[in-house]
Amino acid sequence: MPIKAPYRRLLGGLLPAFLLFLLVAVLVFKPGAPLSPPSATLSPGQQPQPVKVAEVEAGSSIRELRLSGLLRAAQTTELAFEGGGRLLARPVKVGDGFAAGQVLATLDPEPWQNTVAAAQARLEELEVRWRQADNERRRLARLAEAGAVSQDEFERAESAAAALKAARRTVAEELREASRMLAATELAAPFAGSVAEVLAEPGEYLAAGRPVLRLNADGATAARGGDDREKRRLAGFELMVEVPESLLSLLPPAQSVAVALPRAGLELPGTVRSVADASPLAPSLFPVLVEIPAAPGLRPGQLAEIRLQVEEQGAWLVPPAAVINPGGDRPALMRLGPDGGVERVTVKLGSLTGERLAVFGPLRPGDRVLVSGFSTLAAGAVVEAIAEEPGP
Repeated sequence: MPIKAPYRRLLGGLLPAFLLFLLVAVLVFKPGAPLSPPSATLSPGQQPQPVKVAEVEAGSSIRELRLSGLLRAAQTTELAFEGGGRLLARPVKVGDGFAAGQVLATLDPEPWQNTVAAAQARLEELEVRWRQADNERRRLARLAEAGAVSQDEFERAESAAAALKAARRTVAEELREASRMLAATELAAPFAGSVAEVLAEPGEYLAAGRPVLRLNADGATAARGGDDREKRRLAGFELMVEVPESLLSLLPPAQSVAVALPRAGLELPGTVRSVADASPLAPSLFPVLVEIPAAPGLRPGQLAEIRLQVEEQGAWLVPPAAVINPGGDRPALMRLGPDGGVERVTVKLGSLTGERLAVFGPLRPGDRVLVSGFSTLAAGAVVEAIAEEPGP
């Protein structure tokens, strides 16, 4: 149906206005458009807002990683009695300290006392019988030389004396062994240290070799005997940490590392002794053993950390003042465009490098970011860089 003349005139007047509205809407609401319009759209009398900017610099970030574990004595041992018997006394408990040579546990000595007494009696008896047999041998030897007795009679006397002498020697060895086992009913500390674990209680019957105590050296005690290198190795503490495969290259054997004890407020040097294969239970983690020298205040069981400095590439260096909301979940920068517009760029914060802060985000070489003035930046404002902060 033909449009009447009044409606044609009305549509002819509205259509240009509608098309202009669509064009403005596309320009204003276009995704990714800058927060402020180009300077060419400044209205008469409007002045651009002055801001200070800085050019981003490509760089790297140093990130500190902490790998924690529990301190343990470098020298540990389990004490056990050589012989079996009833545990008579164990005067120490977990955590108690002790000196080298201190008696830590005692077996009932009565069985070995009886063994020693019986061996002593047999030895005394054999001593008497052997002396008698030896005297008889000597007498018959003189008679045999004179032809008063036969050679067979002399040889029988000589054999009897030799048998008693051998028996006396055997019983003497048994007496020495019984005396040694009697002395071994007292279990003495091989070094100064502390009790890590109690494994038997008084009154229990212990089989030979069953552990009674687990001991930790006090860290200042070196092993008895051995060369100086072995003594130094055993004098101190150890720290076992589990390290991801990506960091293994930072911890080769003999590498020096920093070890911190946060609760004790101590920082000590350490040395990587060994790197073990990963466990089937944790296939991506590798046990690394670190040696720590003895120091006052160190005890087994304390929490300790290895601190590693890891360099991360792909960072951009900016003035710390350029970061918006640095303590929040989405820190950001305001990037200045070539037309005077600004764009908000979300970044991830790295470490301080001199007077610059490392950030990670979609930045490009030559980008300039606002250092001041952005806190009062209003929507639709036009900015102008009046100063540029020098690079690092």
